[in-house]
Amino acid sequence: MERVSGRDLEWFFRQWLNRGGVPRLEGTWSYNAVTQSLEVTLVQSQHGGPFRLPIEFEIIAAPQGLRRIERVELTERRATFRFPSEREPASVILDPGSWLLMDPGPFTHATQ
Repeated sequence: MERVSGRDLEWFFRQWLNRGGVPRLEGTWSYNAVTQSLEVTLVQSQHGGPFRLPIEFEIIAAPQGLRRIERVELTERRATFRFPSEREPASVILDPGSWLLMDPGPFTHATQ
């Protein structure tokens, strides 16, 4: 796979084949009206070091219900991501396609 892709995949095999357990993700999201941005904070709460995880969020706008997908890479135990948004979203869904092997913890809307 490395030869064909031209990428170093050592991290992938070390993380998913040579290590026990799965990531446990917990988080909150909030809207900052001053900066017109959605702020999402994620925490990896499993034992051991952090996993390297590509994560998608589905942002559902109000009132039209327009949807968009944002993708980030989480590499630390805790990180905050910001996405531009003219209005507060109606909801934000973590891993909407259920692509990520994880133990999902609470992911809630935090009011500011």
